[in-house]
Amino acid sequence: MRPDGTRAELRETMHYVVGKIERPHNLTEAFHAVLPLKPDRQLIAHPFEREFSMGEVSRAEASQYICARQQGQLPDRTYYGVVFRFKQSDGGALGLLWTQEAGAWRLVSFQALDI
Repeated sequence: MRPDGTRAELRETMHYVVGKIERPHNLTEAFHAVLPLKPDRQLIAHPFEREFSMGEVSRAEASQYICARQQGQLPDRTYYGVVFRFKQSDGGALGLLWTQEAGAWRLVSFQALDI
C-alpha cells in the first residue's frame, strides 16, 4: 500500500473507533500502552509512556509489516514501533511503524494486533 493509502486507511480506522467509544478528552482516556512480549526489548522513554510504548525495530523486523511488493524498497534507516490498546471492554491493539525522513516523522505501516 502506498503511504497515502496507509494514512487514509488508518484515518478511517480511527474514525470508526471514535464512533464506537465515548469521545475521549485526551490520549490517556483513549488508549494505554502495550508492553513488549519480549522482556529484553528496549523501550524509548517519552512523555506518553502510559498511552503507548515505543521502541526501535530493525530493518528486518520492519520489513515484516510492509506489503510484499514494497519490501525491497524499504530504505535503510531507523524504524520505530509504537503499540497501544484502545480503552474499552473489547478494545483491540494497534501497532504503528514509523521512521524519520528529511527530519519529519512518517507513518510507514500499521497493523491490528492480536495480543
